[in-house]
Amino acid sequence: MNTSRWLIRREFWENRAIWVIPAVFGAMLILAALFGQVSIPKLTTPAEMHEAAGAFQVVVGAMFYVVMSVYATWYLLDCLYADRRDRSILFWKSLPISDARTVLIKLLVGMILIPLVYFAAATRPP
Repeated sequence: MNTSRWLIRREFWENRAIWVIPAVFGAMLILAALFGQVSIPKLTTPAEMHEAAGAFQVVVGAMFYVVMSVYATWYLLDCLYADRRDRSILFWKSLPISDARTVLIKLLVGMILIPLVYFAAATRPP
């Protein structure tokens, strides 16, 4: 398990966009919420306000999902070519880690950990 943890750390070190993109996207949404002026004059009851707030949260979650889908697809496609491009494959092949484990960790990061990072960024408490 220790080698798997280091392989996951390697992916986060080499691909900082895994955590930088949701942080920047969340910061942009916070700035838009702070400085954007939106007035909805027909919301008078608390139930209508609650419904509008719920709809807004769904839209924000959908935007995070779209950004996450684009980045996860790009990450998985980039995994096919990045090691060959910079020849770091020669260094990683010299380590006592199997190719199957490396590929499985890249798949785990792309399919599970990236969505978890985006989910954590989208559902961060105020």
